[in-house]
Amino acid sequence: MSSCESERELWRQTRKYINEYEDKAAELSLDLRRERSALDSAANRQQQIQQEESKQKQHTGTLHQKCNEQRIQLLDLQKQSHIASLEAARLNQQLQLIQKDVQGKVQIQKKSRDMYAAHLKEQKGVLEEYTAYCNATSD
Repeated sequence: MSSCESERELWRQTRKYINEYEDKAAELSLDLRRERSALDSAANRQQQIQQEESKQKQHTGTLHQKCNEQRIQLLDLQKQSHIASLEAARLNQQLQLIQKDVQGKVQIQKKSRDMYAAHLKEQKGVLEEYTAYCNATSD
């Protein structure tokens, strides 16, 4: 394989790796947005549940039957609030992990690009020397 062919192969592989890194970064970005949206949704749901819980507490004290019904409903809403709180905490932790992962991938991608740029610069120099050599020998 000639030097040009190996350089082309190296260039092709480098582009492939860059595309893979960019695709993974895009996927992680979409995951991050989806998780952030789910977290916002869970936080909104928790706030709604807490508001409903507060409303239900104000109406207790009327009829005994109504009080028991509201107490049952309140317990259910507290359970939902607790579940939503746990889910929000889980999603927040997952979001933090995804952010760390994305930051790591971005750093890797930056290093890869820097290495690629340095290699490309080096290869350009070699190509220019080779071209000059070929031109000199053909004259």
